[in-house]
Amino acid sequence: MIRSLWDTVEVGGEPAGRLLFVDDDVSLLDLFERMLRNQPWEGHFCTNVDDAIAYLASNEVDTVIADIRMPGRDGFELLTEIRADERTRQIPVIILTGDSDRALKRRALDLGATDLLNKPIGREDLFARIRSALRLKQFEDRLSNQVEELDFRVRQRTRQLEASHREIVWRLAKAAEYRDDLSLIHISEPTR
Repeated sequence: MIRSLWDTVEVGGEPAGRLLFVDDDVSLLDLFERMLRNQPWEGHFCTNVDDAIAYLASNEVDTVIADIRMPGRDGFELLTEIRADERTRQIPVIILTGDSDRALKRRALDLGATDLLNKPIGREDLFARIRSALRLKQFEDRLSNQVEELDFRVRQRTRQLEASHREIVWRLAKAAEYRDDLSLIHISEPTR
């Protein structure tokens, strides 16, 4: 069976998707990898922002799950780069933090985070947030596809209308030209 872009891709009732986990804690990434084993999701794991940006540049990703506090470039910088790039702007980003600072959470949301999770992370909480983010991405992708389809149809119909308009103008010009020729014949005929 061939699925169109309009179909929701689900496996066993779960939205399928490609996930990118970004955290400097390798043991946490290993835990995430084990948690995903029997899930319909494909996971990729990066230990720093630069690797994550490089991965996003060449791979399709449906949801990013990233820590805020990392050495070097942090999760805020990752979030900022994701939102600044037209190609990745619509990817939902779930932010992980062990910090309870409300200003930090507000900043993450202001920068465009889709959701926030506090560490330690429970399996069911993580899965619920991932499912929600994947569904959001599917709906946004569908909407984007519909906008593109409608835009294509509008451009196509506009071309048809312009061609029709040119045809009408040409026919009116020919009719006027024909009428002018008849008027000249009547004028030039001798009166009797």
